[in-house]
Amino acid sequence: MKDPEGSEAPSIELGYRGYYNVLRVAESKAYSTPIFHGELASFRKDLLEEAGGFPVDIGSDDSHTATKIAAMGYRAIMPEDVLCKELVPKRGYNSWRIRRAQHLVQHFMKAMKLKVKAPKNFDRILKVEEYLHLVNPWILLGGAVLLSASAIMGSLISLIFLALGIALLMYKPYRTWISMQLYLVIAAIKNLWSREIVWEKQEK
Repeated sequence: MKDPEGSEAPSIELGYRGYYNVLRVAESKAYSTPIFHGELASFRKDLLEEAGGFPVDIGSDDSHTATKIAAMGYRAIMPEDVLCKELVPKRGYNSWRIRRAQHLVQHFMKAMKLKVKAPKNFDRILKVEEYLHLVNPWILLGGAVLLSASAIMGSLISLIFLALGIALLMYKPYRTWISMQLYLVIAAIKNLWSREIVWEKQEK
């Protein structure tokens, strides 16, 4: 697990890591988690070779390889008693988050093919994560657009819901969730012309 380092770490990143760590450990206990940090992951050599090594056509090669191994009937877990500090970029935080989101979107698009042979317990986890990364962000965006259009046309109820949604941004967990959805939407769109598989190291 990772914990954002430094007092300058954005509150959104602190909130995101809180969600992230809880979900990864919960998925590990249920069966396996499909999301990993490559610099902290270790693989059994025989399973890595059986899986065909790391893919070179997506950014989340670490997560995808671990997911592929879990779909083969083995477990890919994140231990809850291992924690490290992660420096957050001093500049370009949003582009850093978008790139990470791009890689996760690529990973789950590719992982759709793995569900066919995945153990039932892992298949359920994959379906939930695919929904959270590929579908749910667009539902939020679509709902916001429809509410805005309805409010412009004079709907008082739509206006109230929009105002409530804006007011809730003062609540950190909600603000964190909204930001996560926006990063995923932007990432999915950006993947259409730039997959960001190769990037320059950002100062941290």
